[in-house]
Amino acid sequence: GKEIYEGDILVNIGSEEWTCKQKHIVKEKQGCFGINTLDVKYKENFTPLYLIFQREDGDTALEGNVIGNIHENPELLER
Repeated sequence: GKEIYEGDILVNIGSEEWTCKQKHIVKEKQGCFGINTLDVKYKENFTPLYLIFQREDGDTALEGNVIGNIHENPELLER
């Protein structure tokens, strides 16, 4: 129910079955918003948000928490 913007940092993306504890940054790529996981192994891992948060029936599939953004909270990018 919360709006997210480019540069926001998300955590705890998941569902009842699983949760990804890594941090993710919201990015825009070719007119599509998605996330990049903050992990050295996955430098180019852009995943469109509609694949993460929407199911085919239109219901929300996953949830996540915005903990800040890269502009106001750069310390959150530290590993």
